[in-house]
Amino acid sequence: MDRSVRKFPHSVLLLPRLAVKLGGYRHDGSTSKAEALDRAKALRSTFEELADLSHRAAARALNERGIKSAEGKQWSAVQVMRIRRRLGL
Repeated sequence: MDRSVRKFPHSVLLLPRLAVKLGGYRHDGSTSKAEALDRAKALRSTFEELADLSHRAAARALNERGIKSAEGKQWSAVQVMRIRRRLGL
């Protein structure tokens, strides 16, 4: 018998109740990837206009135009980079 079980025999009774799977729902992301690609395609013409700007400058331009990100917030350089990569720009 395990030494900790002998020392704390009541802990054996608690183990089945504590054996829960940790973490949230996981999936392959296919739905969110498809939605992201659809949004990127909808913004293609805007991103083509901003193609000569840096990621940061393009984010600034999108914010100045009042175009919100997918979350409804301001654009960041990283978001611009990801959209460009998705569109192959």
